[in-house]
Amino acid sequence: MINRQKVMVMKNSNLMMILIIAAAFAGCKSQSQSISTETVIPYEFTQDSLSILNVLSTQQSAWNEADIPKFMEGYWKDDALTFIGGSGVTYGWQNTLNNYLKGYPDPDAMGQLSFDIIKVKSLGSDAAQVIGKYTLVRKEDKPTGHFSLVFQKINGVWLLTSDMTANTPVMKAE
Repeated sequence: MINRQKVMVMKNSNLMMILIIAAAFAGCKSQSQSISTETVIPYEFTQDSLSILNVLSTQQSAWNEADIPKFMEGYWKDDALTFIGGSGVTYGWQNTLNNYLKGYPDPDAMGQLSFDIIKVKSLGSDAAQVIGKYTLVRKEDKPTGHFSLVFQKINGVWLLTSDMTANTPVMKAE
């Protein structure tokens, strides 16, 4: 037999999570700075997943303000940080920062970043995986790709400890 009181609590909890999500993203400056979570099932949201989404929202805002050091605050500031991208594997926070600064030397190169979160999956009480899509809108192009991120809760703070980002090749007309 289903306990009606428990069902009501679960429904109210789901509604509360949806309201929290709406409030968390209401502070974004424009529609282009909000993180799309349309493909994430609402009942999967927890306080931890909301904290992780907040890290990504903060990173997106920092990127769109052309502030790479602020963007990097979402990453674990440690030599064990792992970033896997088009040029291979990079270890360490400072090396990752240096690569971002070299690859994106000015606001035009950075463009405007948006994320589409496909999945947030708990890997335990202190780790989670995020799968998503990114899009950069720049004057000359619109690169896009997918990412798989590992977040870990370190000293009570969710930080990116591993980032694997793959660009989607642009097909050129002949």
